[in-house]
Amino acid sequence: MKRFIIFIMTLFFIVPLIGKEKENDFRKVKWGMSETQVKKAEKVQLFYSKSWTRNSLKFTALAGTTKVSGLNCFLYYHFGENKLIYSSYVFNTSHSNSNNYIDDYKKIKDLLMKKYAVTILPSTLKETKVWYGREDVYGDSPEEYGFAISMGYLKFTSTLSTPTTNISLVLCGDNFEIHLYLFYLSLENMDLIKIFQEETDGL
Repeated sequence: MKRFIIFIMTLFFIVPLIGKEKENDFRKVKWGMSETQVKKAEKVQLFYSKSWTRNSLKFTALAGTTKVSGLNCFLYYHFGENKLIYSSYVFNTSHSNSNNYIDDYKKIKDLLMKKYAVTILPSTLKETKVWYGREDVYGDSPEEYGFAISMGYLKFTSTLSTPTTNISLVLCGDNFEIHLYLFYLSLENMDLIKIFQEETDGL
């Protein structure tokens, strides 16, 4: 009887795992999906498409427009050899006050923390603030951080990882412009991603 009870309890824990599908890696898709599969799964209209060959490998970028947490952005899907290798959001919301871009960065960072439960395990999120000069001028003046970013003196980055994905949120700028990016990279396709980014400068 005791063995029978142990057997039933084992089934109780194992059966729910049988046939359980792998969770999506990004939105409604998984790494390795083909262009056709991604287009079918994605509700956003992917109106832009560009393909090229590098090192005898075919790469493709698909893009559309959407919103993340109320912020306008471009949505990109990136393929190598007809399999999804990474995705990204390029935010294009404009602000007259450059510090508002920092608010956008924090908003998306908080969204990531909530989605991936980083509030429970804060050590899984790594945040860096890197100065490329003029820290002596702007470092003690947070109200000037937006301007410093627009001049290329300062960059904010937040990164975290799941078992399949490296996620990077980047706020940077130059020449009075500020850019906010959110990248999702397939860990098992880093070699293809490196070749892809050599051609596209990361987009």
